[in-house]
Amino acid sequence: MTSLPFELSAYDLELTVASGTAAEADTDALVLGAWAVGGKAQLADAGLPSEATESITKALTTLKATGKIDSTTVLAGAAGTSAGLVVVAGLGSADAEELTADRLRRAAGAGVHASGGATSITFALPAADAEGAVAVAEGAALGAYADTRYKSKVTETDEVEADAPEVRRIAVVAPEGAGELEAGFARAAVLGRQMRYARDLVNTPANHLYPESFVASVQAAAPAGIEVEVMDDTQLREMGAGALYGVGMGSERKPRIAVLRYRPQNATQHVAVVGKGITFDTGGISLKPGASMFTMKMDMGGAAAVAGAVFAAAELGVEANITGILCLAENMPSHNAQRPGDVVTALNGLTVEVLNTDAEGRLAMCDGLVLATRENPDLIMDIATLTGAAVMALGDRTIAVMGNDDAVRDAVVGTSARTGEPMVGFPIPEEVREGVTSSVADLRNIIPGKPAGMQAAAAYLERFVGAQGGADHVTGDAEQIPWAHLDIAGPAFNEGSPWGYTPTGGTGSGVRTLLAVFEDVPVA
Repeated sequence: MTSLPFELSAYDLELTVASGTAAEADTDALVLGAWAVGGKAQLADAGLPSEATESITKALTTLKATGKIDSTTVLAGAAGTSAGLVVVAGLGSADAEELTADRLRRAAGAGVHASGGATSITFALPAADAEGAVAVAEGAALGAYADTRYKSKVTETDEVEADAPEVRRIAVVAPEGAGELEAGFARAAVLGRQMRYARDLVNTPANHLYPESFVASVQAAAPAGIEVEVMDDTQLREMGAGALYGVGMGSERKPRIAVLRYRPQNATQHVAVVGKGITFDTGGISLKPGASMFTMKMDMGGAAAVAGAVFAAAELGVEANITGILCLAENMPSHNAQRPGDVVTALNGLTVEVLNTDAEGRLAMCDGLVLATRENPDLIMDIATLTGAAVMALGDRTIAVMGNDDAVRDAVVGTSARTGEPMVGFPIPEEVREGVTSSVADLRNIIPGKPAGMQAAAAYLERFVGAQGGADHVTGDAEQIPWAHLDIAGPAFNEGSPWGYTPTGGTGSGVRTLLAVFEDVPVA
């Protein structure tokens, strides 16, 4: 195993079921829930003694707490409890039927963030069953993240890391009759670790993370059961992956493809997933405005999600064959960079007129989709921070999903209730499919004028999904491999303050959805 090319955040979180009551918990912080009732916070039942309930209720009233989702109220302890800090996290509406697993996750994540420097936290949120208790553990694990790797500590009293959660031990008070929680908590711990890895990749600046160091990282971080194959720029050029090579040829840091293969015994289903890994996106010759480049270290969020999800699947022993394909390049302007109007040849022989070098993600990924086809999977997915149009349509918290099979697309969207990742499905109109045809080459990478930009990108990618059986092209009576496309341009990076279990910066968007699909195939 090679050494890691850059520092990663430490992950030594312990998740357990609390051994006693909330009031008795030997913990730095106790996290409770509060409903929003008539604009005021109403403490949720946590089995506390009456003196504690009365003390906390009075404090919530005095502090004008609302109980709204993602809100928190921090108290310096409470009579009748052992914890030095009591955090009351908002649950929203008091209708118990509306208390979804994700509302519990968000309350737990917000509770972690509000717990300051606490190293041990006990959660006594109103989970009704084992699913709810596991959701609390997941939210706490996901919320216990902040990237402080590039903060310096000048002196021992320096407070530059004061906002970072320092929790190491999390205990959850489980409801009566919840049953065995060990497997659910173990999954939560794995998810927390691999979400942390994906977030770290997205947050790593481009002078540290580039195609070669990304490859070195996945080689070093891959758990047992993962085989990593790497294709360098020479191999990409010789094999005919001209679309990806064209994106990266303007940089001194040349492109790479990393293929992650997980092949458990007795698996009968196979999923291949392609991730966009543009480690920095200047736009190339079609240069972005300066302000649009501030966050472009995150343009490899799709590849990060693939790595995190495949690694999680291996750790959890998911019973499906999985192939993850990371398409890695740095999009830079230089005397070697491709130009608008250039024509490149993709791996399946299709020629592409490059009208805009800032529509590079689909160019990088189309060769990966051909490789995915040749693996002959039952399902192909791709995930990418692909279009500003997706952000305009859905904002910065929702994933857009498209595909060539309505049932598969809808099944992927349907995982949202389980994962908590908001998704909306969209069709690909026939006129948009026709619009990516070029008069100069087979295809063009944009439709000038930007109509239906989100669907245009999907329509372009669809042309590189081959036939069942593994052929590059769908001919005769052959049927195309079912395929779903996830555009995470909005939710992959949070430029604002933390909310729920979502940190500032890289979010790990897509990891939970991909893992859910791996666990559930066939999805439709």
